[in-house]
Amino acid sequence: MLKSNKGLNLPQSEVKTSALSSSDKKFVKIASNLNVDWIALSFVQKPLDIKELKKLCDNKISVMAKIEKPSALKYINQICQIADGIMIARGDLGVELPIETVPGWQKKIIRTSRVNGKPVVVSTQMLESMTSSLTPTRAEVSDVANAVFEGADAIMLSAESASGSYPVETVRMMHKIAYSTENEKNYNKILANQIEQTPNTTPDAIATAAKSLADDLSSPIIVCYTESGSTGIKVSRVRPTQTILTITPIIETARKLSLAWGVLCFLQKDEKNLEKMIESTKTTVKKSGLADIGDKVVITAGLPLKVEGTTNLIRVTSIK
Repeated sequence: MLKSNKGLNLPQSEVKTSALSSSDKKFVKIASNLNVDWIALSFVQKPLDIKELKKLCDNKISVMAKIEKPSALKYINQICQIADGIMIARGDLGVELPIETVPGWQKKIIRTSRVNGKPVVVSTQMLESMTSSLTPTRAEVSDVANAVFEGADAIMLSAESASGSYPVETVRMMHKIAYSTENEKNYNKILANQIEQTPNTTPDAIATAAKSLADDLSSPIIVCYTESGSTGIKVSRVRPTQTILTITPIIETARKLSLAWGVLCFLQKDEKNLEKMIESTKTTVKKSGLADIGDKVVITAGLPLKVEGTTNLIRVTSIK
């Protein structure tokens, strides 16, 4: 029986209509006026769907592509390049694909997202039994842990927290699983071995060098000064063991970066001069408590300042 406001799955078929309905387009305009940070686009099938949404919001809002149609898998690399983030929506994907192939695709999508330096979210039925039970199944715990081991930036609850009987307990449980997994002694080695290729760009080379420098100098943090957020996301992609302290004068950038793996955002007043920016950053680091007097800190930024996507500077400084 067909009812209003329900989705319809058509396995092994490509829908010719736009991923955006007329209502979606109206709500995008409202969201843009409200300064929303992210919009997740459902049922993405091709890169053009992302381009259409970005055009509608004048590129002011970050767009997350929800991967839940098999047709999107044919273009996953192009979609990752255009979108600002990726969500693996396993519910509909498991209906549209043979269910046994979903775990393999999850790994491929996470890896493709990481290579392209885009935050990736794993969602749907992660702790489904906790909609009505205080305790998850062992299989669900393993599912959440595997997503963390695979390098997901975020893991997402759905019905568990939206309509379940134990939303707070479910969030606590997911946090406990993620925290425990990230503290496994092989966690960082597993993440490091997953990236088989690095984009051949200066910002990506700087991010990789920052990680190596921080390891060699035993730096407690890597500092990224950024206005657009691109520097912080580039460093997040290489998954350093250090906290990534991203400093920005723009509150919208700080909110956007809260989704990226390992990133902690601080606001700092705008600086037009490099040396003043470095000194202000050292003061912010000292106040944060993330580095002690005498610690060496790796700082990355882009010159000229205030130009997006120009990460080309790396500097080591000591906290005094």
